[in-house]
Amino acid sequence: MPAAIQFSAGKNNKPQVKNIPPLKLEYNMSHSADAILLAVSDSAIGADIEFINQSFGFNEVLVIILV
Repeated sequence: MPAAIQFSAGKNNKPQVKNIPPLKLEYNMSHSADAILLAVSDSAIGADIEFINQSFGFNEVLVIILV
């Protein structure tokens, strides 16, 4: 029942689900640009999404680092 799900502050004040037996619910959320990724599982889970700007001049940055 969604109304029964409660949140608490976990490690580093990250929101976490207060697990109420038999409910075992873990989640992770990531966002970048206009995209959101939500992963839900019955065990610890990680999720990450990153916008890649195709027009960014990676070569110029690499040349500076390598010189």
